[in-house]
Parts: sequence; C-alpha cells; structure tokens
Amino acid sequence: IVDFGSGREEFFDWYTVANDLPNRYIPADPRVHDTLVKNGAGTYSLTTTSNLIYLFTASGQLTSISDLHGNINEQSAVWAHGLGEAQLVVAGHIHNFTSLDFGPGRPPQLIVGTAGDAQNPADLPPPAIGPLKVDGMTAQAFTMGRFGYFVFDRAGKAGDWTGAFHDLTDAVIARCTLKAGRLACAGA
Repeated sequence: IVDFGSGREEFFDWYTVANDLPNRYIPADPRVHDTLVKNGAGTYSLTTTSNLIYLFTASGQLTSISDLHGNINEQSAVWAHGLGEAQLVVAGHIHNFTSLDFGPGRPPQLIVGTAGDAQNPADLPPPAIGPLKVDGMTAQAFTMGRFGYFVFDRAGKAGDWTGAFHDLTDAVIARCTLKAGRLACAGA
C-alpha cells in the first residue's frame, strides 16, 4: 500500500511467475499506472505517471521526491539538508491564520494569507488550539479563520520576536512570540 497522506492510497501486488523476469509489483487496480519497484538495497521507488519518483526506505519511510532528471523538490531538499539556521518559515495563501510549532528539529511555521472575512464576526468559529499532524510530524497549532495582517517586531535577545495579528479594523486579535526557536500564539 502506498499512502499519499491526502487519503489516497494505491495498492500493489507482488507479481512472480517462473521464467517471467523481473519479478515486480503490479497495481491491484488496473486504472493505476504508477510503477513500484523494490530496489537492490531493499529500498523502494514509486514512479508516477507525472514522472515524479518517490524513494522509500526498506521500512516504507519516504526519503525523497525527485523528477526523472534527479532534481529534488523543496520538501526533499529540506529533508536531506535541513533548514540550517532558519528560525521561522513564513507562508501564505490559506484561508486562515495558523501557527505551527514542531519543537526541536524543525523550525516553526507561520501561515498568514487570509482571504475574505465573515460579514458578522459572531458567525466565525472560535480559535482552535491543539496538536495537528503535518508532514508526518505533530505540531502544536493555533488557528483562526479571520482576515487580517501580521506584524513581527524584535524583542530582546537576537532571534526573539513578538508579533500581532490584526483584523480589518486594526484591532489585535492574536499575539505570538518566537523565543529560542519556539513559536506560541494565542487569541488576544
């Protein structure tokens, strides 16, 4: 079974017939045209119809994603090389405000890219706080569905920051701190 994380799964059966080499995996569903190969070292590679190659360890852990020319994507580059001295990953284009703190080993992420707001703020769900699984890792998350903008300011020691998420009226509706590589956000 290959689980794509989005809920989509592809099932493969081991195909072996005497005098029909090489023995290989074949898709259980004839509509699937991806190819799964067990490599010599016990690792696996899945080549998709879109020419992406997913490499897995013998235990099934994804190690990289590349194209047919060996160019790895950004996520694979981060897995292989880490983010070095990055203290925070900032992203946009999602319809809410979210902070993700992964703990040691991965920098936190702040997602600010809200698009649109409710006519009546009373119709909005309350902010949510709790664990959230992202890329196979559990992050402490804070999220709220509001339109606004975010401002970060240096605070004290190098690498420490405080920030505020503002709504359309410029009122602060969430506050965040980034301290010693840990991000914490809460409603104001």
